[in-house]
Amino acid sequence: MRLLETSLAAAMVLMATGAGTAQADETGKACAASFEKSQYLMKDGKFRAAQVDALSCSADSCPTFVREACQKVLADIDSGQPTVVFAAQDASGADLVDVRVELDGQPFVARLSAEAVPIDPGAHTLRLFHGDEPPIDQQVLVRVGEKNRLVRATFWARSKPPTPIVPDVPAGQTTRGPVWPAIVVGVGGLASIGVSIGVGVSAKSDVDHLRDTCAPHCASSTVSDVNTRVVASDVLLGVGVVAVGVAAAMYLLRSDGHEAPPVALHLTPTPSGFALAF
Repeated sequence: MRLLETSLAAAMVLMATGAGTAQADETGKACAASFEKSQYLMKDGKFRAAQVDALSCSADSCPTFVREACQKVLADIDSGQPTVVFAAQDASGADLVDVRVELDGQPFVARLSAEAVPIDPGAHTLRLFHGDEPPIDQQVLVRVGEKNRLVRATFWARSKPPTPIVPDVPAGQTTRGPVWPAIVVGVGGLASIGVSIGVGVSAKSDVDHLRDTCAPHCASSTVSDVNTRVVASDVLLGVGVVAVGVAAAMYLLRSDGHEAPPVALHLTPTPSGFALAF
């Protein structure tokens, strides 16, 4: 209905400008054509193009009737024209202004500012460029009358990650393996030696007691219990010594970038207990 009224108004303008030879000049016809075109463009959602024609037919050189009609069109465009505001930041969070923007593949903004930028309603693809970094694309759906729509871009998310710092190793040297496995085994060996000493001291005390009280007629169960603890003390001592030796070997032969030769450890019984042999 609005478009029909516009067409009729444009026809009336053309008739008015063509009523006499003196009045039917080319300027009046151009103003009327711009008025009609601005209405069609606005109907199609092309607010920015419609504004250009509406401004053209609002000039003082246009007939009063056309000029007043175009001014009303400009008011409608200003009310329904959406606007966007761009904000871009770098990796440190600082604002960027040296960013250019393309709208649907066409140049749109050469450099960012704090001002709102008019945009036509509808779905658009915005592409923001900053230096040599990859551009950032954003899909937006702008609505009629939407003002100051914020479009934000952070370029640090697309920046290359920092190169990890690797310590230099002089030529002919390689890094050594961790020491914690050797420490764990060594601590276990020392604990076993400590328990062995405790059990051995207790067993020796009982042996001395039996010798002073009932030897050689002590109860067999008592003697067996003491002997068991003596043997247990020797075994724990041997295990502890072996563990400490293994820990020392693990520390000295831990990986240095080359495969370490296998190490064979042997626990050999002796008259006084056990012996560790490589």
